[in-house]
Amino acid sequence: ALVDGAQNSDELTLVPSYDLEDSLENLQNADSEIFYGKNGHTLTDEPGDLGELSREEAVWVEGAKNADDYQFEIEDGEEEGGNDGDNGNVDNDALTLEEALEADNGDGLPDDYTLTSGDVELGALSVDDAEDALDDLDDIVDDAENSDDLTLNPSLTLKDTLDNVLDADDDVIEHMESYQLSNEQTDLGELSGEEASVVAGAANAGDYTFSREIEIEADEEEDVQVSASAGDDTFEFDDVDDIYDFDDDEDDQDEVGSAAIDGFGEEGNDTLKFSADDLNDLVEDATDSDAEPFTEGGQLTGDQLYVAADATSAQTDQAAFVFDTQTGKLSFDADGNGGHEAVEIATLNGVDDLSTEDFNIA
Repeated sequence: ALVDGAQNSDELTLVPSYDLEDSLENLQNADSEIFYGKNGHTLTDEPGDLGELSREEAVWVEGAKNADDYQFEIEDGEEEGGNDGDNGNVDNDALTLEEALEADNGDGLPDDYTLTSGDVELGALSVDDAEDALDDLDDIVDDAENSDDLTLNPSLTLKDTLDNVLDADDDVIEHMESYQLSNEQTDLGELSGEEASVVAGAANAGDYTFSREIEIEADEEEDVQVSASAGDDTFEFDDVDDIYDFDDDEDDQDEVGSAAIDGFGEEGNDTLKFSADDLNDLVEDATDSDAEPFTEGGQLTGDQLYVAADATSAQTDQAAFVFDTQTGKLSFDADGNGGHEAVEIATLNGVDDLSTEDFNIA
Protein backbone atom coordinates (compact mmCIF):
# COMPACT_ATOMS: atom_id res chain seq x y z
CA ALA A 1 0.00 0.00 0.00
CA LEU A 2 2.88 2.39 0.74
CA VAL A 3 4.47 1.80 -2.67
CA ASP A 4 1.13 2.07 -4.51
CA GLY A 5 0.41 5.37 -2.75
CA ALA A 6 3.77 6.94 -3.62
CA GLN A 7 3.88 9.66 -6.27
CA ASN A 8 6.64 7.72 -8.04
CA SER A 9 5.01 4.29 -7.70
CA ASP A 10 5.45 3.60 -11.45
CA GLU A 11 9.22 3.88 -10.98
CA LEU A 12 9.41 1.46 -8.05
CA THR A 13 9.70 -2.32 -7.72
CA LEU A 14 8.85 -3.75 -4.31
CA VAL A 15 11.67 -6.10 -3.23
CA PRO A 16 11.19 -7.02 0.46
CA SER A 17 13.63 -9.23 2.36
CA TYR A 18 13.04 -10.77 5.79
CA ASP A 19 13.18 -13.87 7.99
CA LEU A 20 10.03 -15.49 9.37
CA GLU A 21 9.81 -16.52 13.02
CA ASP A 22 6.59 -18.26 14.05
CA SER A 23 5.01 -21.56 15.03
CA LEU A 24 4.84 -24.50 12.64
CA GLU A 25 1.06 -24.19 12.46
CA ASN A 26 1.13 -20.47 11.59
CA LEU A 27 3.81 -20.92 8.95
CA GLN A 28 1.79 -23.68 7.29
CA ASN A 29 -1.36 -21.56 7.23
CA ALA A 30 0.29 -18.34 6.05
CA ASP A 31 -0.79 -16.78 2.74
CA SER A 32 1.56 -17.61 -0.11
CA GLU A 33 2.22 -13.87 -0.59
CA ILE A 34 4.07 -13.81 2.75
CA PHE A 35 6.83 -15.94 1.27
CA TYR A 36 7.66 -13.25 -1.29
CA GLY A 37 10.99 -11.99 0.11
CA LYS A 38 11.43 -14.73 2.75
CA ASN A 39 15.12 -15.53 3.33
CA GLY A 40 14.52 -18.32 5.86
CA HIS A 41 12.40 -19.30 8.83
CA THR A 42 12.77 -20.18 12.50
CA LEU A 43 10.24 -22.18 14.51
CA THR A 44 8.98 -20.82 17.82
CA ASP A 45 7.43 -24.09 18.98
CA GLU A 46 8.74 -25.44 22.30
CA PRO A 47 11.91 -27.45 21.47
CA GLY A 48 11.54 -31.23 21.76
CA ASP A 49 9.45 -33.99 20.28
CA LEU A 50 6.76 -32.74 17.89
CA GLY A 51 5.15 -36.16 17.59
CA GLU A 52 3.70 -37.37 14.32
CA LEU A 53 3.92 -34.92 11.42
CA SER A 54 2.67 -34.93 7.86
CA ARG A 55 5.28 -34.82 5.12
CA GLU A 56 4.51 -31.13 4.56
CA GLU A 57 5.01 -30.39 8.25
CA ALA A 58 8.24 -32.39 8.25
CA VAL A 59 9.56 -30.35 5.33
CA TRP A 60 8.86 -27.13 7.28
CA VAL A 61 10.73 -28.47 10.29
CA GLU A 62 13.66 -29.70 8.17
CA GLY A 63 13.99 -26.30 6.51
CA ALA A 64 13.96 -24.30 9.76
CA LYS A 65 17.14 -22.63 10.95
CA ASN A 66 16.65 -24.29 14.34
CA ALA A 67 15.66 -27.72 12.96
CA ASP A 68 18.07 -29.47 15.35
CA ASP A 69 15.88 -28.42 18.28
CA TYR A 70 13.09 -30.78 17.24
CA GLN A 71 12.34 -34.49 16.80
CA PHE A 72 9.35 -35.97 15.00
CA GLU A 73 7.89 -38.99 13.27
CA ILE A 74 6.30 -39.07 9.85
CA GLU A 75 2.63 -40.09 10.08
CA ASP A 76 3.05 -43.06 7.73
CA GLY A 77 5.89 -44.29 9.92
CA GLU A 78 8.57 -44.15 7.24
CA GLU A 79 11.00 -41.93 9.14
CA GLU A 80 11.53 -40.70 12.66
CA GLY A 81 13.29 -37.67 14.07
CA GLY A 82 16.07 -38.69 16.43
CA ASN A 83 17.27 -37.21 19.72
CA ASP A 84 20.79 -37.04 18.29
CA GLY A 85 19.84 -33.92 16.34
CA ASP A 86 19.31 -35.80 13.06
CA ASN A 87 15.69 -35.03 12.34
CA GLY A 88 15.33 -37.70 9.73
CA ASN A 89 14.61 -36.29 6.27
CA VAL A 90 11.36 -37.11 4.62
CA ASP A 91 13.41 -39.63 2.63
CA ASN A 92 16.93 -40.82 3.43
CA ASP A 93 17.83 -40.35 -0.26
CA ALA A 94 16.04 -37.01 -0.59
CA LEU A 95 17.89 -34.33 -2.51
CA THR A 96 18.34 -30.71 -1.67
CA LEU A 97 17.25 -28.39 -4.44
CA GLU A 98 20.89 -27.44 -5.00
CA GLU A 99 21.75 -31.12 -5.52
CA ALA A 100 18.74 -31.65 -7.76
CA LEU A 101 19.59 -28.65 -9.91
CA GLU A 102 23.20 -29.81 -10.23
CA ALA A 103 22.05 -33.31 -11.19
CA ASP A 104 19.54 -31.91 -13.69
CA ASN A 105 22.33 -29.95 -15.38
CA GLY A 106 24.68 -32.96 -15.27
CA ASP A 107 23.95 -36.68 -15.48
CA GLY A 108 20.23 -36.17 -14.91
CA LEU A 109 17.82 -36.76 -12.06
CA PRO A 110 16.67 -40.24 -11.03
CA ASP A 111 13.23 -41.31 -12.20
CA ASP A 112 11.86 -41.10 -8.66
CA TYR A 113 13.15 -38.60 -6.15
CA THR A 114 12.04 -36.50 -3.21
CA LEU A 115 13.29 -33.10 -2.09
CA THR A 116 14.19 -32.00 1.41
CA SER A 117 12.55 -28.58 1.00
CA GLY A 118 11.69 -25.89 -1.52
CA ASP A 119 14.42 -23.54 -0.27
CA VAL A 120 17.46 -22.91 -2.44
CA GLU A 121 20.20 -20.26 -2.61
CA LEU A 122 21.17 -19.59 -6.21
CA GLY A 123 23.92 -17.03 -5.57
CA ALA A 124 24.81 -14.27 -8.06
CA LEU A 125 23.46 -14.81 -11.57
CA SER A 126 22.88 -12.90 -14.76
CA VAL A 127 19.25 -12.23 -15.65
CA ASP A 128 19.26 -14.92 -18.37
CA ASP A 129 20.81 -17.50 -16.04
CA ALA A 130 18.35 -16.61 -13.28
CA GLU A 131 15.37 -17.04 -15.62
CA ASP A 132 16.71 -20.42 -16.81
CA ALA A 133 17.39 -21.58 -13.24
CA LEU A 134 13.90 -20.65 -12.05
CA ASP A 135 12.31 -22.48 -14.99
CA ASP A 136 14.42 -25.57 -14.18
CA LEU A 137 13.51 -25.37 -10.49
CA ASP A 138 9.79 -25.21 -11.29
CA ASP A 139 10.12 -28.43 -13.30
CA ILE A 140 12.27 -30.13 -10.63
CA VAL A 141 9.78 -29.35 -7.85
CA ASP A 142 6.78 -30.34 -9.99
CA ASP A 143 8.35 -33.74 -10.81
CA ALA A 144 9.37 -34.56 -7.22
CA GLU A 145 7.50 -37.37 -5.43
CA ASN A 146 6.62 -34.96 -2.60
CA SER A 147 5.81 -31.97 -4.82
CA ASP A 148 2.46 -31.42 -3.10
CA ASP A 149 4.30 -30.85 0.19
CA LEU A 150 6.75 -28.29 -1.21
CA THR A 151 6.69 -24.54 -1.73
CA LEU A 152 9.43 -23.32 -4.06
CA ASN A 153 11.36 -20.56 -2.31
CA PRO A 154 14.50 -19.65 -4.23
CA SER A 155 16.63 -16.62 -3.40
CA LEU A 156 19.21 -15.04 -5.66
CA THR A 157 21.23 -11.95 -6.39
CA LEU A 158 21.59 -10.46 -9.85
CA LYS A 159 24.69 -9.12 -11.55
CA ASP A 160 23.91 -7.74 -14.98
CA THR A 161 23.61 -4.60 -17.07
CA LEU A 162 21.00 -1.92 -16.37
CA ASP A 163 19.04 -2.80 -19.52
CA ASN A 164 18.91 -6.49 -18.61
CA VAL A 165 17.83 -5.82 -15.02
CA LEU A 166 15.05 -3.56 -16.32
CA ASP A 167 13.87 -6.33 -18.69
CA ALA A 168 14.02 -9.12 -16.09
CA ASP A 169 10.92 -11.30 -15.66
CA ASP A 170 8.68 -10.58 -12.68
CA ASP A 171 9.54 -14.03 -11.31
CA VAL A 172 13.23 -13.08 -11.16
CA ILE A 173 12.49 -9.75 -9.44
CA GLU A 174 10.21 -11.52 -6.94
CA HIS A 175 13.01 -13.79 -5.74
CA MET A 176 15.86 -11.28 -6.01
CA GLU A 177 17.42 -10.25 -2.70
CA SER A 178 19.76 -7.63 -4.18
CA TYR A 179 21.47 -6.76 -7.43
CA GLN A 180 24.64 -5.26 -8.84
CA LEU A 181 25.10 -3.54 -12.17
CA SER A 182 27.80 -4.75 -14.52
CA ASN A 183 27.87 -1.86 -17.00
CA GLU A 184 31.45 -1.12 -18.03
CA GLN A 185 30.80 2.57 -18.66
CA THR A 186 30.52 4.32 -15.30
CA ASP A 187 28.76 7.39 -16.77
CA LEU A 188 25.33 6.12 -17.81
CA GLY A 189 24.26 9.37 -19.46
CA GLU A 190 20.69 10.67 -19.23
CA LEU A 191 18.25 8.19 -17.67
CA SER A 192 14.50 7.98 -17.26
CA GLY A 193 12.99 8.06 -13.78
CA GLU A 194 12.60 4.26 -13.76
CA GLU A 195 16.18 3.73 -14.92
CA ALA A 196 17.51 6.13 -12.29
CA SER A 197 15.57 4.32 -9.56
CA VAL A 198 17.07 0.98 -10.60
CA VAL A 199 20.59 2.44 -10.54
CA ALA A 200 19.97 3.98 -7.12
CA GLY A 201 18.81 0.61 -5.75
CA ALA A 202 21.88 -1.32 -6.93
CA ALA A 203 24.39 -2.51 -4.33
CA ASN A 204 27.14 -0.77 -6.31
CA ALA A 205 25.15 2.39 -7.16
CA GLY A 206 28.08 4.53 -6.05
CA ASP A 207 30.15 3.26 -9.00
CA TYR A 208 27.93 5.07 -11.52
CA THR A 209 27.01 8.60 -12.47
CA PHE A 210 24.06 9.71 -14.58
CA SER A 211 21.75 12.58 -15.35
CA ARG A 212 17.98 12.69 -15.40
CA GLU A 213 15.43 15.16 -16.75
CA ILE A 214 12.10 15.48 -14.96
CA GLU A 215 9.33 17.42 -16.68
CA ILE A 216 7.03 19.49 -14.46
CA GLU A 217 3.87 21.00 -15.91
CA ALA A 218 3.89 24.41 -14.26
CA ASP A 219 0.28 25.16 -15.22
CA GLU A 220 -1.20 22.04 -13.60
CA GLU A 221 -3.86 22.82 -11.00
CA GLU A 222 -2.65 20.17 -8.56
CA ASP A 223 0.54 20.02 -6.53
CA VAL A 224 3.11 17.46 -7.64
CA GLN A 225 5.82 15.70 -5.64
CA VAL A 226 9.16 14.79 -7.22
CA SER A 227 12.48 13.67 -5.82
CA ALA A 228 16.06 14.16 -6.90
CA SER A 229 18.15 11.07 -7.52
CA ALA A 230 21.81 10.36 -6.84
CA GLY A 231 22.66 11.66 -10.32
CA ASP A 232 22.58 15.08 -11.96
CA ASP A 233 18.88 15.94 -12.29
CA THR A 234 17.31 18.63 -14.45
CA PHE A 235 13.85 19.73 -13.34
CA GLU A 236 12.27 21.20 -16.47
CA PHE A 237 9.27 23.49 -15.93
CA ASP A 238 6.93 23.50 -18.94
CA ASP A 239 4.13 26.00 -19.74
CA VAL A 240 5.36 28.59 -17.26
CA ASP A 241 3.78 31.27 -19.47
CA ASP A 242 0.33 29.98 -18.43
CA ILE A 243 0.65 30.64 -14.68
CA TYR A 244 -0.71 34.21 -15.00
CA ASP A 245 -3.94 35.50 -16.47
CA PHE A 246 -3.45 39.24 -16.92
CA ASP A 247 -6.88 39.68 -18.51
CA ASP A 248 -8.54 38.97 -15.15
CA ASP A 249 -8.90 42.19 -13.15
CA GLU A 250 -9.67 40.35 -9.93
CA ASP A 251 -6.76 37.97 -9.78
CA ASP A 252 -3.50 37.93 -11.70
CA GLN A 253 -2.63 34.38 -10.79
CA ASP A 254 -4.23 31.33 -12.38
CA GLU A 255 -5.14 28.45 -10.06
CA VAL A 256 -1.92 26.49 -10.42
CA GLY A 257 -0.24 23.96 -8.20
CA SER A 258 3.32 23.92 -6.96
CA ALA A 259 5.99 21.27 -7.36
CA ALA A 260 7.51 19.94 -4.12
CA ILE A 261 11.05 18.78 -4.85
CA ASP A 262 12.91 16.58 -2.36
CA GLY A 263 16.69 16.22 -2.25
CA PHE A 264 17.54 19.04 -4.67
CA GLY A 265 21.34 19.37 -4.85
CA GLU A 266 21.99 16.86 -2.08
CA GLU A 267 23.84 14.25 -4.16
CA GLY A 268 24.02 15.45 -7.76
CA ASN A 269 24.55 18.69 -9.65
CA ASP A 270 20.84 19.50 -9.99
CA THR A 271 19.41 22.37 -12.03
CA LEU A 272 16.07 24.13 -12.59
CA LYS A 273 15.30 24.52 -16.30
CA PHE A 274 12.99 27.19 -17.77
CA SER A 275 12.18 28.27 -21.31
CA ALA A 276 13.44 31.78 -22.14
CA ASP A 277 10.47 32.21 -24.51
CA ASP A 278 7.96 31.30 -21.78
CA LEU A 279 9.54 33.71 -19.30
CA ASN A 280 9.70 36.54 -21.83
CA ASP A 281 6.03 36.01 -22.78
CA LEU A 282 5.13 36.48 -19.12
CA VAL A 283 7.23 39.63 -18.86
CA GLU A 284 5.67 41.08 -22.00
CA ASP A 285 2.12 40.40 -20.75
CA ALA A 286 2.87 41.86 -17.31
CA THR A 287 4.73 45.00 -18.39
CA ASP A 288 3.48 45.70 -21.94
CA SER A 289 7.13 45.74 -22.94
CA ASP A 290 8.78 44.08 -25.92
CA ALA A 291 11.99 43.64 -23.94
CA GLU A 292 13.35 40.11 -23.73
CA PRO A 293 15.42 40.03 -20.54
CA PHE A 294 15.86 36.23 -20.56
CA THR A 295 18.28 34.79 -23.13
CA GLU A 296 18.15 31.25 -24.46
CA GLY A 297 21.28 29.45 -23.40
CA GLY A 298 22.17 32.25 -21.03
CA GLN A 299 22.43 32.49 -17.26
CA LEU A 300 20.43 34.58 -14.87
CA THR A 301 21.86 37.95 -13.89
CA GLY A 302 22.05 39.01 -10.28
CA ASP A 303 18.87 41.09 -10.61
CA GLN A 304 16.95 38.10 -11.97
CA LEU A 305 17.23 36.14 -8.74
CA TYR A 306 16.38 37.49 -5.30
CA VAL A 307 17.28 35.20 -2.38
CA ALA A 308 16.38 36.15 1.18
CA ALA A 309 14.49 35.05 4.27
CA ASP A 310 10.75 35.75 3.88
CA ALA A 311 11.30 36.93 0.30
CA THR A 312 7.96 37.40 -1.46
CA SER A 313 8.67 39.70 -4.44
CA ALA A 314 11.44 41.10 -6.58
CA GLN A 315 13.35 44.12 -5.27
CA THR A 316 13.84 45.95 -8.59
CA ASP A 317 11.75 46.57 -11.70
CA GLN A 318 13.48 43.56 -13.26
CA ALA A 319 11.45 40.35 -13.66
CA ALA A 320 13.00 37.87 -11.28
CA PHE A 321 12.84 34.53 -9.54
CA VAL A 322 12.27 34.92 -5.81
CA PHE A 323 13.53 32.34 -3.30
CA ASP A 324 12.53 32.32 0.36
CA THR A 325 15.36 30.73 2.35
CA GLN A 326 13.05 30.13 5.32
CA THR A 327 10.48 28.03 3.51
CA GLY A 328 12.33 26.88 0.36
CA LYS A 329 9.57 28.41 -1.80
CA LEU A 330 10.55 29.50 -5.33
CA SER A 331 8.34 32.06 -7.10
CA PHE A 332 8.47 34.10 -10.29
CA ASP A 333 7.71 37.83 -10.31
CA ALA A 334 6.94 38.77 -13.92
CA ASP A 335 6.92 42.56 -13.45
CA GLY A 336 9.57 42.90 -10.75
CA ASN A 337 8.42 45.16 -7.94
CA GLY A 338 5.37 46.27 -9.96
CA GLY A 339 1.73 45.66 -9.14
CA HIS A 340 1.53 41.96 -9.97
CA GLU A 341 2.22 39.39 -7.27
CA ALA A 342 4.91 36.75 -7.59
CA VAL A 343 3.57 33.27 -8.36
CA GLU A 344 4.86 30.26 -6.44
CA ILE A 345 6.31 27.63 -8.76
CA ALA A 346 8.02 25.13 -6.48
CA THR A 347 9.16 24.30 -2.96
CA LEU A 348 12.68 22.97 -2.63
CA ASN A 349 12.40 20.97 0.57
CA GLY A 350 15.45 21.27 2.82
CA VAL A 351 17.16 23.87 0.58
CA ASP A 352 18.15 27.16 2.21
CA ASP A 353 20.09 28.83 -0.62
CA LEU A 354 20.05 29.16 -4.41
CA SER A 355 22.40 30.76 -6.92
CA THR A 356 22.13 31.71 -10.57
CA GLU A 357 24.19 28.59 -11.38
CA ASP A 358 21.26 26.43 -10.23
CA PHE A 359 19.21 27.67 -13.21
CA ASN A 360 19.27 26.65 -16.85
CA ILE A 361 17.52 29.09 -19.22
CA ALA A 362 16.94 27.19 -22.47
